[in-house]
Amino acid sequence: MIEFTVTVPSIHVYLNYEGYTDVVYEGKYTIKGSKNGYSFTAQESFLIDLSDLSNFIQYDQLTQSIVASWIEAQHPEKIAEMKQHIENYIDEVILPIREERTLPE
Repeated sequence: MIEFTVTVPSIHVYLNYEGYTDVVYEGKYTIKGSKNGYSFTAQESFLIDLSDLSNFIQYDQLTQSIVASWIEAQHPEKIAEMKQHIENYIDEVILPIREERTLPE
């Protein structure tokens, strides 16, 4: 079974946005998959929807898991694709189904 670890190593913030300060609008989302001693990491940046700031959280109270949960809620299909890609890659490393070869001249 594959185990995934998620981090948000960096974010981008608007210094001032609609009366709020330090509003996160983008996060770099990293997923590391590990299985049978093998691992693979994928990373992508995601925009965060700012159309509803009613549950705004102050910057000094933010954690990686909070921002990750925003990204996961707003981009579930892409996150699922990333996880599937990671698992497929590891599975092929464990049990290769193809390889690159050079034809003789």
